Amino acid sequence: MKKFTRLAYNTNGYQKPSAKPWNASSAGKQGKKYEDIFGYGHEEWLFNPNFRHEGYQYGYIRGLTLKTINKFEEVHLYNFKEQNGKISVFHLGYINNVEGIWSNEDIQNNIVKNLFKPYFKQIIADVKSIGADPSHLQSEGFYNVTVRFKVTDMQILSEPVLLPDFDTSTYSRYKAYNIDDNFLSLIKEVSTHASGCKSGKAKQNKGHSRTTKSSTTTVEKLHTLITNSLEQYLKPKFSTKNNLSIEKTRFNKCTADVVTLLPKGKIDIYEIKTTSNPRINIRDAISQLLDYTVHSKEKVNCLYIVSPAVLDTNAKKMLKALNKIIKYQIFYLYYDVETKKIIPI
Repeated sequence: MKKFTRLAYNTNGYQKPSAKPWNASSAGKQGKKYEDIFGYGHEEWLFNPNFRHEGYQYGYIRGLTLKTINKFEEVHLYNFKEQNGKISVFHLGYINNVEGIWSNEDIQNNIVKNLFKPYFKQIIADVKSIGADPSHLQSEGFYNVTVRFKVTDMQILSEPVLLPDFDTSTYSRYKAYNIDDNFLSLIKEVSTHASGCKSGKAKQNKGHSRTTKSSTTTVEKLHTLITNSLEQYLKPKFSTKNNLSIEKTRFNKCTADVVTLLPKGKIDIYEIKTTSNPRINIRDAISQLLDYTVHSKEKVNCLYIVSPAVLDTNAKKMLKALNKIIKYQIFYLYYDVETKKIIPI
């Protein structure tokens, strides 16, 4: 049996919970989710490596609590991101051979309890660290584990993929839906455009932020400002109609911030980082840029790091050293937050 089902929104790879809006006073109100009331969902530890035993990952998927079914050939996972009244849906990948264990007393008593008990205090700390309410968790314990699957059967995407045409009115609940032609067409459409330089500008940003709620808005706004300034900096030489790709080119299902298409089919790749620490920005950007080069169908020409951090002496030495050991030439573009302009270093 093949299903697709929703998980609580998470930006930490489902290894620990991430911050989200919640209000305890909404308990009992129609349409309010568990995470709306307590600030976290049980799914948020789904891929935590501490909860593995003899090659199996143990966790919770609310949509698979189907007491009449305990074997799932293939389960696709997705989540919602709600911001400013808009909903974005992301495909997270899929898992083969998922086993429902909610009614298996032998597994629950002899494996699950022993597996989670040593980490219960850490689970409580995880919830408190995002400002959520662990009271319900403390009273019920964390043995509400519903599924297990072999680690080798996990086909989870390295970066969640936006599904712009997903029908949120039809598929809104935390339940398992049969995989139909409509869902398959959504996945196929995304996969069709999963690689190769594609001119244009995404209507929505990549969206699956890895920051906590307290900083998400500020970081995303800065990222957008830098992206827009970079677009202006690259004009008139590059245009989104012909040879400029803004959050539309994917390298093995991972989206680059900006890509420019050069003569003879070559490309330059730009990665935007927003911290005030140049070393962190260089380190994080380089790892992503090199990942893109490995999966690029086009020949890569140069790599660009774009950041609001001023290069200090150590960062300049670091960049110089990297240019000696990496075969691609690396450039650094500084974003001046006051003038909102890009300045080459």
